[in-house]
Amino acid sequence: MVKNLAKSFSKIFGYFLLELLAGLLGTIWFWLSLFWLLYLDTWLERIIYIGITVFIVYLMLKYLDKRFPHSYRD
Repeated sequence: MVKNLAKSFSKIFGYFLLELLAGLLGTIWFWLSLFWLLYLDTWLERIIYIGITVFIVYLMLKYLDKRFPHSYRD
């Protein structure tokens, strides 16, 4: 019983940290995109840098989703 409870708690805590990390990635992506929008001079540079940033965040979130599936509520 105690082992099962500890395992459940650690699993929930791990997924809490995972969701926190995903939220932080989204926040960093937003502020970095805003920075690119205001810092760079031409629209082509802005689109390229924001596109690369979106692609990198997308890859990171896909990796996290594949590595840690959403099955902690079962």
